[in-house]
Amino acid sequence: MVDDFAERWGFIKTPWTSVDTIKEVKTFTDECAARGEWKGEPVEGFVVRTRVTDVPTSGRGRPVGEKGTETARSPYEANSSFFFKVKFDEPYMMYRDWREVTKMLLSPKAYLNPSLLPKSKMKRPETKVYVKWVINEIKKDPHAFKNYTRGKGIIKTRESYLEWLKSDKGEKDLEEEAHKEQEGVKVFTRTIIVPVAIPGCGTLFVIPCSSFHLFCFQVKPPFLSHSLISSGSDTHRATTSKPRSQLQYSSRM
Repeated sequence: MVDDFAERWGFIKTPWTSVDTIKEVKTFTDECAARGEWKGEPVEGFVVRTRVTDVPTSGRGRPVGEKGTETARSPYEANSSFFFKVKFDEPYMMYRDWREVTKMLLSPKAYLNPSLLPKSKMKRPETKVYVKWVINEIKKDPHAFKNYTRGKGIIKTRESYLEWLKSDKGEKDLEEEAHKEQEGVKVFTRTIIVPVAIPGCGTLFVIPCSSFHLFCFQVKPPFLSHSLISSGSDTHRATTSKPRSQLQYSSRM
């Protein structure tokens, strides 16, 4: 039906394949997700078209007065058309980041200003390199991005970037960005143990003392010079009246 529609109205036909069970669908899509491509083309996911053979139930019931339960029914009739999408996390999520940061860079609020982009979108080295590349592309040919925010030119821009990444310049920039990311990894150096319990059960004294006996922590006065600290809710506060020794501690292996 989809092929017939495309042929009648002059659209490009979408490649397709057919399987018999939902288990085969999962196996097929998992394999494509692992490879990142199907028939030599990169794919972000699949649209699965099928039919409802029997009217299914959810397997869950809902109370109906005192007469017991009534089985929840599916809203779909038998033999009706049904479809759903299978979206791959990668590279789909990365491609979506590229699309969203490009739209931001084209907006009046953050026009060509990468410092205003959300950090959550800039985690991958490929995206950091993409931002630099697309800013240069916008500067060179702003007309090519005229309708980008309307959903036109998104795939073309992405494919141009992926092709550029294969060049010597692209490979070098990506390698340098990945190296910067490795250098910037923070080393795990300190641990804080925070007891959480109801008031009055010994979170400030009993638990730290137990930690000392169980793990041989050395109890010392506070604070930041130690690699492992056992902290209660008031440990950080300076005492202004009668000393409370159980509040003034930190623990180190």
